Amino acid sequence: MFLLSLPRTINMKKWIIILILLIEVPAKIYAQQKLKGTILNDDGSPIANASISCKLMGTLSDNNGHFVLKISKDCNSISIKAVGYISKTITIASFDTILVVLQKVQQELYEVVVVSGYGKRGIKGKISSTKNSGLINDKPSENKFIVTTCEPVSTFGVDVDKASYSHLRRQINENEHVDANNIKIEEMINYFDYDYLPSTNANPYSLYSEITTCPWNQTHEILKIAFKGKIESHENYTPAHFVFLIDVSGSMNGADRLDLVKESFKLLLDSLNKEDLISIVTYAGKAGIALEATSVENKRQIFSVIDNLVSGGKTAGSKGINTAYDLAEKYFIEDGNNRIILATDGDFNVGVTNYKALEKLITEKKKTGIYLTGLGFGTGNYKDEVMEILADKGNGNYYYIDNLAEAKRVLQKDFKGTINTIAKDVKLQVEFNGIIVSGYRLIGYENRLLNKEDFKDDNKDAGEIGEGHVVTVLYEIIRANAATNDNMLDTAKCSKLLSNVGANILATLKTRYKLPDSNKSVKLDHILPTNTIAFEQATHNTKWAIIVAMLGMYLKDSPYLENVEFSEILELAKLNIDYKNEKEVEFNQLLDKLKTQD
Repeated sequence: MFLLSLPRTINMKKWIIILILLIEVPAKIYAQQKLKGTILNDDGSPIANASISCKLMGTLSDNNGHFVLKISKDCNSISIKAVGYISKTITIASFDTILVVLQKVQQELYEVVVVSGYGKRGIKGKISSTKNSGLINDKPSENKFIVTTCEPVSTFGVDVDKASYSHLRRQINENEHVDANNIKIEEMINYFDYDYLPSTNANPYSLYSEITTCPWNQTHEILKIAFKGKIESHENYTPAHFVFLIDVSGSMNGADRLDLVKESFKLLLDSLNKEDLISIVTYAGKAGIALEATSVENKRQIFSVIDNLVSGGKTAGSKGINTAYDLAEKYFIEDGNNRIILATDGDFNVGVTNYKALEKLITEKKKTGIYLTGLGFGTGNYKDEVMEILADKGNGNYYYIDNLAEAKRVLQKDFKGTINTIAKDVKLQVEFNGIIVSGYRLIGYENRLLNKEDFKDDNKDAGEIGEGHVVTVLYEIIRANAATNDNMLDTAKCSKLLSNVGANILATLKTRYKLPDSNKSVKLDHILPTNTIAFEQATHNTKWAIIVAMLGMYLKDSPYLENVEFSEILELAKLNIDYKNEKEVEFNQLLDKLKTQD
């Protein structure tokens, strides 16, 4: 304690201002304090992607369990959460480096099944200890080779969903048996970031193609086709109304379900503008409105509603969807972004469980300009196929959130592309030249195939491309002069030789799309040249997409992968990884885990 002697020459008003500044300086310094720490498992290993938060401030731990959290002056305690671990709340005694140890949640072992492997080859001796054992059912079908002179045209709708890869990653990280039925190779490929320049003209996307030798069959080749969505200028911000439709039924109880949903939506709020509106609808035995349209500027109020959500009861999913659409229509923003964001494990067991009826509802509602995005959570009874259908029919995207790092990627880093559709009902039709290509096989997209006549039908639904999105397509092709002895081409049903598209053209690529506010499609044609380069000289984008496809084929026990061993895929990935790309680094870490489980 000390006394100040005020000089008579100092103006009293100026002295008061000086005193105020002296008082405020410590508060500002205090507000800028940072808390550092490490999050560990009870066995001493680091916990990555743990959530550390206080008030409106939050961060994630890195791969070493380390974190740095900015502390506001009104922060008295921090909350620490990680999927699969018991959460902790710690009172802040001083600003210092702290060490936090989390204990794993003890899961009830419903059933223990020893699994022999993935078929004739694969990762062996894996153990499933979840309620659903994850045993492979019937072997998933893949697109077969088609004789070009029998049918030169391949038609399908685009897909930018990425959930299959996230689901696979969770299964590998948790030492579960991988269900080959859930592997969608196109979603695995499209999960990764590829370095393409977006369109700079009036078209909503730019096109890239490349032909390279096939690493699993030297007598075949791989045709890669890629689309890069245009990036808008956003000079004038388009306001949005998002309806958070949150499943709070009993099946959503747990750290990897409702707890992760809460943290994910908090991350999303940090990506939005204060002009945006948020509504919250919950559903269990019945649907209810937890929050009417509220400005993001009132973030504390929205956080409070989210934090107070609890799970219990059965799942009246259809009631929740209807209520969400009612609320979206009530606060509809003309020329704005109106979207429902559904978070659930997909287990709809009360009310209208006829998925065709739900499809019809969502298809009708999207005509009003209200789209739907699906976020999948949880394990065990997780309904992957339900979520995909609902998002597809709602002109939206579908993601599987297995940890906070993935939530951050989807709801912060990639969110602009998720919500800003630049082209809808995008269809592709590739017409191969029968003189140059004797046979072809589309890799993936099995549930996106269309009939030839659907290409011109503007009433036929297809996929959407968002701002900055990349869509990658791979074809395995056999040249007409290829020195191959395989019997993959069945000409028994071929009735006539069809005309070709040009002597020096491999194929013609035709695309159709609609602008977001239009119901009439626009057609674009592209010529694909015939030149091929060796796999070793191919671009990184092409090589990486092929490597990811190889892993998907391997885990599906694909008959087209010939005699490729897992070690060969691992070696290719190690040779071609971009260590600056976190997704590619993570992919290699997953391969290393698979290797130890082999």
